[in-house]
Amino acid sequence: MARLLLIFLLAGLAGWAGSRRVPAPSGEDRDSSAPGEIRSSAKPRLRTPDDFKSWAASRAPRLEAHVNWYTSYQAELGAWSPQDIRAALDQGIHDPAVILSMSPESKALHALLSEWTRRDPDAAWAWLESLPSATMRWQLAGSIAAGWPAERAEEALELVLAHRDSFENSKGYSHSPIVQKAFDAAAARGPAACDAMLARLRAQGLTASFGTDFPAGFDFAALVRLPTAAEELAEGRATHILDAWMARDPQAALDYMVSMNREQGAEITRNLFSGFNRTQGGAERTERAARLGAAIARLPELEQHQIVEAATTELWAGPGNLKAFIGAIPDAALRGRAQLAAARELITKDPPAALEYLEAGTDPANRLELLQEMLAARPKEATAYNPFYRQREQAVRKTLAAWNTPPERADAFVKLLWNSR
Repeated sequence: MARLLLIFLLAGLAGWAGSRRVPAPSGEDRDSSAPGEIRSSAKPRLRTPDDFKSWAASRAPRLEAHVNWYTSYQAELGAWSPQDIRAALDQGIHDPAVILSMSPESKALHALLSEWTRRDPDAAWAWLESLPSATMRWQLAGSIAAGWPAERAEEALELVLAHRDSFENSKGYSHSPIVQKAFDAAAARGPAACDAMLARLRAQGLTASFGTDFPAGFDFAALVRLPTAAEELAEGRATHILDAWMARDPQAALDYMVSMNREQGAEITRNLFSGFNRTQGGAERTERAARLGAAIARLPELEQHQIVEAATTELWAGPGNLKAFIGAIPDAALRGRAQLAAARELITKDPPAALEYLEAGTDPANRLELLQEMLAARPKEATAYNPFYRQREQAVRKTLAAWNTPPERADAFVKLLWNSR
């Protein structure tokens, strides 16, 4: 039934598309750009849907390494007039399968619509709304959201609220870039405007949860005391605010989060590591982990230990992050405790890394006994998924040999790691 419905939809869209003919841009396509960037000394002649497909397909190899298709097309489209873009879009939508796929033609359509929106959002939106198919509008609305000028972001939010069916359906939503730009615009006006925008979004069931571009000198301490921000944070939402604050002033952010968790009787570690899944860039994440490790020194000993234990489970998937966090802990005894906690956490997930932490945090005299205890203490469910393989076995054997481990004992450890116990 689903297949028949799809065929019916495609046939209907094709019938509508076949009736549309708009003059295409003129000129010859002489592409002499460097790999990864699409340039053209003249605009292509896209007089028919087949012309559009050929033009888009010729650029496909250059799109393979690019996540941002618009960036790949930006240099070429800069020479196009709005009329050229409109004509190409009209030719491109003749085949509904193009819109419903992730083909080179589809990527070209999205790049074209984003560029038109960047220059003339009103005209681009009017064109999108003129499409008779709700499926087509929803498929392309993300390009409107991506290209909408930041200086008109809050106006665009009103557009989203008035036309949510164009940006949302049962498969998902595409208005996130507009919501984020609107939140960024409010943040640029200060904490009060930011809190008001949080309230507006919350009332509409929307959220800005990406990397908000807070302006330099933004008063996070003032924002978290305002009603909506305080409520959102208390309920475990809007943690992107804490992420940004931690990046700017880790000590102040840590003090606030710990204080809030104490007042609410929550785990002291709540929200401390939330941003590591969203923050872009390995170096930025690693730097933040180190700043957090250094910042816990002022906390009571019990809370330090709780944060250390949590870090080994929250940060292990980014080895550089965990290593940076532990290495920045000022107190040597707490750092050693963290290294042992990391070894226990990783002994099943990443045995070679676990041995590195075990070596850093223990005395050679009792290192092998601790390893034996860690292997024996693994819960059975922890070994259900076994990430151990030959390359890791070689790394483990190399470390054990450096510890002067007797060969028969090294074999016993390896057997345990293979779950042969």
